[in-house]
Amino acid sequence: MLNCALDLGNTQLKAALFNSKEFAEIGVFQTMNDLVAFVQEKSPEHCILSSVLADHETNFLLSQLKEPILILNEETKLPFANKYGTPDSLGKDRLANAAFLGGNSDLGNALVIDAGTCLKFDLVTQQKEYLGGSIGPGLEMRFKALNNYTGKLPLISFEEDYQSLVGDSTKSSIMSGVKIGMQEEINGLIARYEQEFPDLTIFITGGDLDKFELKSKNTIFADRLITLKGLNEILLYNL
Repeated sequence: MLNCALDLGNTQLKAALFNSKEFAEIGVFQTMNDLVAFVQEKSPEHCILSSVLADHETNFLLSQLKEPILILNEETKLPFANKYGTPDSLGKDRLANAAFLGGNSDLGNALVIDAGTCLKFDLVTQQKEYLGGSIGPGLEMRFKALNNYTGKLPLISFEEDYQSLVGDSTKSSIMSGVKIGMQEEINGLIARYEQEFPDLTIFITGGDLDKFELKSKNTIFADRLITLKGLNEILLYNL
């Protein structure tokens, strides 16, 4: 059974193909026409759609595809018990990340760290209950905020090899505050989650997943496809 997970974001349009649970292929596109052509060529049996785009753009996609499409929203059945206090405001990416955990029965207590535009933590317990997590500014957002909300601080770019705790210039001080600060924030949160939730399985995803030195008493599994895999878990749960 060939499934397709469609993730329509503000900067990228993604389509991932799965043979049941097994990942097969991904396409990343800049235009809706290219995305449509990819899906039409692959002819999946079932699709799931997660979109943050305007209704007219989403409706155009739906009008071009003949495959059955499950549209992810707050009414969609999920492979976990959603204990979030405001489910109608819960982001689709966080739902998908939680579904990745909820759809895998042997994880126990599990945490997804999503290091992208925002830094997000999402927890699913061993009872398959999604409790929520946290949302904070991501890496680029921190650099831009220092530039936008001060009179003189420059906008600088991330440096992969920067390691110094003590910055000896304005540029290196910003790099220390953003990179080292965010790294310590993530590691501090990991330590607190591990204290509260025993035998925690940890995953990290997102565009900045490889930019930090993370510490845990457990293995941290890196996977850029967690959100798409989670969408596929939701689709399988609804078939």
